[in-house]
Amino acid sequence: MTRKTSMPTIRSSVTTAVRMGFGLTEALMAVLLFGILCLPLYRLYFKEGISQQRMIRDFLGVTNVSEKVMNRLEHQLAKVQRSLSPLHKEITPHVLIGLEEGDDWGFLGQSFGDDSGRLALKYIPAFKAEAELHGFLLDDSAVTSDHRANNPEMLKDVLKSINDRSQMLNVDLKWLDQAQIKHEFRLSYITTLRPEFPKAK
Repeated sequence: MTRKTSMPTIRSSVTTAVRMGFGLTEALMAVLLFGILCLPLYRLYFKEGISQQRMIRDFLGVTNVSEKVMNRLEHQLAKVQRSLSPLHKEITPHVLIGLEEGDDWGFLGQSFGDDSGRLALKYIPAFKAEAELHGFLLDDSAVTSDHRANNPEMLKDVLKSINDRSQMLNVDLKWLDQAQIKHEFRLSYITTLRPEFPKAK
């Protein structure tokens, strides 16, 4: 009786190895499918991330310009101790090119003569800046009720003194970003035009 032993052939062992793992074609198909599925997510994330960074950059530039305008306005009002004429002024050329006019607003052009405004807003395609001064009215509702009843006549005199000497400053900046989306930033500040008790001469 003879015994037969079967030896695996090279062909069957290669076929078994291929069936156990991924072939080159299958691996390439998996990579392609992964790329097709992930590309829109990557583009969305990348696009949103860039737009958020641009918005933050623009907002910081606008905020810096607004604060500089407000600081210069406050300094000028303390210097002249009166309102400026005209009360409402478009200050875009003052901020962007340092325009110095011969009116009450000429000081702003001097402040931005160093190109700080243009450099802060250089990535913003369209920009408009306005400043406005108007009266500020404070009534007795701003005072707590228990203080209102103490001395109504004195309260009335104090409120009148504040209202006569105070003014509200508004700095309003509007701009379009790279995606043509409109934005607006307003900074308001209340200040006194003259001291309550003038210095004795």
